[in-house]
Amino acid sequence: MIELRLPALRPQRLTSGGRRWVLVADFQPFAAGRRLAELLAAGAASAELSILQLDPAQDLIGADYLALPELAAGYADALQAELSADQPAEVLVVGYCSAAVLAAGIADRLVANKVSMLLLRPTWPDESLIAAVLAEIRTELGATDPAPALTGTPIQRLDAVLAQLHADLRGFALAHQLDPDSRPLLELLDRYRGWFGYLVSACDALDLGWQPDRSLPLQIFSDVALPAALPWPAPAGFRQLGFQLPEAEADATEQLALAVGEHLGRAH
Repeated sequence: MIELRLPALRPQRLTSGGRRWVLVADFQPFAAGRRLAELLAAGAASAELSILQLDPAQDLIGADYLALPELAAGYADALQAELSADQPAEVLVVGYCSAAVLAAGIADRLVANKVSMLLLRPTWPDESLIAAVLAEIRTELGATDPAPALTGTPIQRLDAVLAQLHADLRGFALAHQLDPDSRPLLELLDRYRGWFGYLVSACDALDLGWQPDRSLPLQIFSDVALPAALPWPAPAGFRQLGFQLPEAEADATEQLALAVGEHLGRAH
């Protein structure tokens, strides 16, 4: 019997300020910049909030492929004991960028008072997004040969991506007279494994028509130039607010963190 390497899903509590919970699903950026959850925890509104951070790309490092519904269920299970103990008056689940679909899956499974969702600049992973992210990373590594065709099962597609990136990293190391088996390069490959493992699982779930079972209150904060379309029917009372966001990712994240902080302050 083959034993699967299951991820250790570790929601990180950043603040413990009160009976309003904010769960933030986001990612550690590859480039310099603070994370959305960290910016929220440093904001003025955080004194009255319990802010928890979830990072699926980090948690999937070293684990076997996990389908998105199982990943969402794992996070919900990891959070439920704390929810039952704290009994917060309300829970806001925030999903940033491609973590939006995971945030929706987690919110759908939580048993708590007044659960709602806030999705920030949501993107819905598909094959074109995965190909674009792979092409961008390969360009940064100096690769010039064609990328592999991403076909087959989700596990086969993930394996093809990781095999190509492993080869590209080795080529980059040799071109720059570096040890291809050095710890920094192996750690970078691990980050790629977690990141693409999440993207492939989210893509597969959306391809199969996944959508929340519950109709929870939902708001979206998006770039005014790029309004977001939901891949499932919008719940009653759905609202989308547009913002003039800077082009630089780090600056846009900071502006969205300020907008979320103001939203949380008004909702109090």
